[in-house]
Amino acid sequence: MTRIALAPSKMVLLMSLVITGAHASPEQPLIKDTPFVSGQAYKKGFFWYDDPAKKSEAEEEKVLPPTGAASSPSKEEKVDLNSKWLKENMPRLLTQAMDNPTAENLSRYYTAQRLMLDISTRFSDKSKDYFLKNPMMSEKRRQPVEKVALDAHRTVVEKISKR
Repeated sequence: MTRIALAPSKMVLLMSLVITGAHASPEQPLIKDTPFVSGQAYKKGFFWYDDPAKKSEAEEEKVLPPTGAASSPSKEEKVDLNSKWLKENMPRLLTQAMDNPTAENLSRYYTAQRLMLDISTRFSDKSKDYFLKNPMMSEKRRQPVEKVALDAHRTVVEKISKR
């Protein structure tokens, strides 16, 4: 048996070709059939993946006959969703979601939490705008943070303390 002497880089190249050839099979799809190469992804946009689970759920919904819910009218209660309602009901919704973590209870709690965060973010943004537009309420007037303002504040404090 003769031994072939190859440079390490050529040996790596040869081994990669052998391994690639050994793992290739005729059942594998061709590269030209992939969505990125064939242009299908460009036609569908960025989110081109079709979830088969969603398709089967949509088909099941179409097949189901309407239930008798239309015959029994339900009272729709209008609730004013504000911070007072959230303050009263968030602990109850959390307790229900923790004790019985069904999809419906979790959905109720996290929807209320999202609403609470939206209200608090809106309050925070309006507060920030208020303080920016009303310099008399700014904390920088009480305790300055810039060097020039600190020096001026220090001189005033020193004059007052010398009296």
